[in-house]
Amino acid sequence: MSALPGIVYIFRKEMLSSYISFWLIFSAFIFGFYALGLWARTQTGTVEFTTNSDLIVMIYIFVTGTLTVRPVFYYGLSFGGTRKHIYQSIIIIFALFSLVTALIHTIYYHGFMRLFATSDVAIQIESIFIMGGLEPSVIGIFLLQCAIFMLFISLGFLLSLVKYHFGSIGLYIAAALFLTTILVPVFNSYWGDLGRWISQANEIQLTFTTIGAILLVLLIPLTFIKRISSFHGEKSG
Repeated sequence: MSALPGIVYIFRKEMLSSYISFWLIFSAFIFGFYALGLWARTQTGTVEFTTNSDLIVMIYIFVTGTLTVRPVFYYGLSFGGTRKHIYQSIIIIFALFSLVTALIHTIYYHGFMRLFATSDVAIQIESIFIMGGLEPSVIGIFLLQCAIFMLFISLGFLLSLVKYHFGSIGLYIAAALFLTTILVPVFNSYWGDLGRWISQANEIQLTFTTIGAILLVLLIPLTFIKRISSFHGEKSG
């Protein structure tokens, strides 16, 4: 695990500015809705606005995962780290990144909801983590967010590896296979069953199910990382 400090440095150097920028833009977006709600109340009475902060964060998390392969693996290998240790370090960094992001988002979500509730502005921040009319605990939702964010950054990382090894055609094939499971009747019924189960499950069930999905997604890259080259333009056979 000697590669961990170097990988942390690379990840922080590459991602810190975009991470800060994201939360600044995210804050501006929410405060923009708040200001719009205040203005609308003075002009036309009560106007309701709805947004979903979870999806915004998950999209950013996914994109972050897709941007990780090149700087972390290439520079990590050039610094002398082994592929195994680099990948182990990436998993640890992803877990810490997901935990910090879930913590910040939890503070944002409850802070803004309290602000909107006390200011009589009809703005609702929806959360996909509160399903089926349940009122889960803050800790339960925080753990579920950690797992979901870890899953999304891992998926982004996996798709980036697929693109590196197979080019855009690899992504097209993956997308085609995914669409097949949705469009073909033999498979799409399973998505319906999954959706119904998710709508009825509690945060503990969802968290452990997501952890299982994370383990599966993290196992797949093991077939790719042994062939990753330390040179930016080189692909090993």
